[in-house]
Amino acid sequence: MRRPARSRCAISSCSRRRSSCLGSRNFEIVLTDGLRQLERLPGVADTRVAGLLGGISLAEDISAERVTDALVDEGFVTRPLRGNTIQISPPFITTDDELRDLLGAIEIALSNQDGKL
Repeated sequence: MRRPARSRCAISSCSRRRSSCLGSRNFEIVLTDGLRQLERLPGVADTRVAGLLGGISLAEDISAERVTDALVDEGFVTRPLRGNTIQISPPFITTDDELRDLLGAIEIALSNQDGKL
């Protein structure tokens, strides 16, 4: 089923948000670089990126659920996965600056959760 009105709205939204939108070449770079920076934190075991998806595997003494709850309190939606991992899957219309804000909030949330199960 085709939805031309929705397509026009999405295209219009992307046109208005010029700095970054679906297909941004910088998005994956910003996400990869940001997650690599998080690897220096003691509670982060590993990070990975696949296109517009990111994952942060946490040490056993950090709760992914608590970190994601703290991020919701700050206005960011992420989700905990099995294996004590945080999934990052921002919307396609996310700007590079919004992604950097999310990464900064993750760093703060992880720092505040250090050693809390």
